[in-house]
Amino acid sequence: MHTREEFEQIRKDNAALMASNQTLQAQALQLLTQADKFYWLHQTNWFGEPILQLPQDMFALQEIIFRTKPDYIVEVGVAWSGSILFYATILKALGYGGKIIGIDIYIPDDLKERLKRFEIFEGMFELVHGSSIDPAIFAKVKGKTADAKNVLVV
Repeated sequence: MHTREEFEQIRKDNAALMASNQTLQAQALQLLTQADKFYWLHQTNWFGEPILQLPQDMFALQEIIFRTKPDYIVEVGVAWSGSILFYATILKALGYGGKIIGIDIYIPDDLKERLKRFEIFEGMFELVHGSSIDPAIFAKVKGKTADAKNVLVV
């Protein structure tokens, strides 16, 4: 049995070994490339809404949210809203009171209605229709987050 400190060191050491293993990296890239042909990235849902990110990435984002305690999470590319619901769940569970701004060039007509089903998250979301590289959209979001101490952009 290991102490927590020993366990964390083992994790850290093995992460470094994995990162330096070029064969493993090539195999992982090949797996991702092959799986993408079957829309592997589109197989995860949160509260019934698709998340277009890998579960491991969502776990990493959970840890980033836990450690950074953002006042705002700005999601660039909303798609079907699964990740917005995921972020809201984490923020709510941790009691951070953060808000989520989702930016996308395509926001389905029914997306706002689907988000309203989750009354527990009322007031946490704002959807911005437009391109995240449009200077006007950038300025709008920057204005909304101007008083925030900590903003996470995904």
